[in-house]
Amino acid sequence: RACVKPAAPAFYLKAGTAAAQKWQLRFPSTPPQTSKMSTADEIFSTIGTSLKADPKLASKIDAVLQFVLTERGAASTEWVVDCKACAVSRGSAPSVECVVTIAADDFVALVAGKLNPVTAYMSGRMKVKGSTAVAQKFAAMAKKALAQPRDATATASAAPAAAATTTAAVTTAAATTT
Repeated sequence: RACVKPAAPAFYLKAGTAAAQKWQLRFPSTPPQTSKMSTADEIFSTIGTSLKADPKLASKIDAVLQFVLTERGAASTEWVVDCKACAVSRGSAPSVECVVTIAADDFVALVAGKLNPVTAYMSGRMKVKGSTAVAQKFAAMAKKALAQPRDATATASAAPAAAATTTAAVTTAAATTT
């Protein structure tokens, strides 16, 4: 359940008081940092690295997915996530079970939590074609892949919370197309 910050109470709290400090802790004025990944290349690279490091992530998905990331005024970039071979690569595959089409900047915004997945799907900014079951399984796998540490000093608790947003986007889109 999300906590909604009331509009006016900050006016009634004296700065520096215990009540004001409690309020600031409960309702911080700046949103938490959700993702440091700024490009789709970084996101897919992270998923690919995680799949190579832990092939069990894709063990429940026996499918190939394709992401078509469109650029405004430029050609689209295609990414293939081959869960059978635990590989992520640029390009297209001859046969895929699921295709997700979205603008590259919208994809990054989804990962960062700045774009609502339901809004993106319902407004046509994100499209899902093919097996919705595969898309839902991929959503769960991607969440785990993006949550894995990126280097030896990172911990799982430091993973971006936006991974959940990304996977929610695919899950929501897949559920909506059913």
